[in-house]
Amino acid sequence: MIFILLISACSTLFRKGEEVNVIIPEESFKVGKELFNNGKYKDAIKKFKEVLYIKGYGDIADSAQLYIAESYLLMGNYDEAIMEYMSFLENSAGKSDTILAKVYLGLAKAYNEKHKNLYLDISEIDNGIYYAKKVLDMGIFTDSAMEVLRDIRYKKATKLLLEADVYYKLKILKSWKLYLSEFLKLYPDDPRADSIKKLLENYK
Repeated sequence: MIFILLISACSTLFRKGEEVNVIIPEESFKVGKELFNNGKYKDAIKKFKEVLYIKGYGDIADSAQLYIAESYLLMGNYDEAIMEYMSFLENSAGKSDTILAKVYLGLAKAYNEKHKNLYLDISEIDNGIYYAKKVLDMGIFTDSAMEVLRDIRYKKATKLLLEADVYYKLKILKSWKLYLSEFLKLYPDDPRADSIKKLLENYK
């Protein structure tokens, strides 16, 4: 009787002619990569997540998660990208230096790009410096890491100038001069440094 009931139950699940959607990780990864290469990042993420759901470990899963992180990064979803990269690092034991350097570079880019509005708090941008320096220490992707570092340094220098400008508009010149002096101290090689020096000299 039990056997008959089981057969009856199964027959209701899989009816004749009904398609069963079987996910093959390798196929999902292939489709996801094609979507990614065509700039369809949102659809690509869905396919790469199928890989993780079915096969949550191994090389193909690692590659899928990195593609997910990079897709978020290219879409401008920086917090999601950071979460994916950090999740990857949680299980990074035994991973090659090249893969780790790629993850660190991704994090550096995400923290940098996340802070485009310099009128807001940009304290988290220092995380970008941290990860970019880790890439440099590894000696891999050094040109890309240096590009991120230059961009971050320029943003931080600009932030100081914006803060100085606020004090200038408030006519608190002592604080204005203090911020400009700090700018020259921290960023003497900035292309705006000579102009700032002349500005300070005129207000002595």
